[in-house]
Amino acid sequence: FSWMQGQAEKLNAAIAGTIITRENGKFYNRMIFVKPDGPSHYYDKAHLFGMADEPEHYSPGNERITVEWKGWKIRLSVCYDLRFPAWLRNDDDYDLLINSASWPERRIAHWDALLKARAIENQSFVAAVSRVGEDGNGIAHCGHSQVIGPDGELLLYMGNTEGIQTMELHHNLITRTRRYLPFLRDRDEIILPRLQQSAR
Repeated sequence: FSWMQGQAEKLNAAIAGTIITRENGKFYNRMIFVKPDGPSHYYDKAHLFGMADEPEHYSPGNERITVEWKGWKIRLSVCYDLRFPAWLRNDDDYDLLINSASWPERRIAHWDALLKARAIENQSFVAAVSRVGEDGNGIAHCGHSQVIGPDGELLLYMGNTEGIQTMELHHNLITRTRRYLPFLRDRDEIILPRLQQSAR
């Protein structure tokens, strides 16, 4: 966290990433969003991956977090959250969904499809980063980090390579997409019992 703060100040940029966090005797898979000149924000992964026994080791978060940064409303999410569209539902309260993941190669087709679906149904940009290489359990990961536009267009795709890419996003694309295809106004009301929502 201290390193992230230092980098944010050095680069005059916001930085987001996930770390394991212990708090009050509980462990969380936490995404931290650090601003260079303001308070940091965090989101605790809400959906724990039962197939990997995550519920045995981690506690789930129960709050959706939207961070405001330079005129953008940014929803934070972690890995497995992608499979739960009601949780990531855009109630016209975010422009960009970011996701940090360790998505396995054997289910990479799901990753690609879910990212595109979240962009189209929420008419928002999606920027997602996943790991490359083999983890400590011998499970292969092939990246597929990407940025998708609010109309589902693939704007950036990194395949199975590690690296840093820069991309400029334009808010007017969201405005045009939502004006031309105003699907969000026809959305159903969804009430999630454990939901807390916060804009910061």
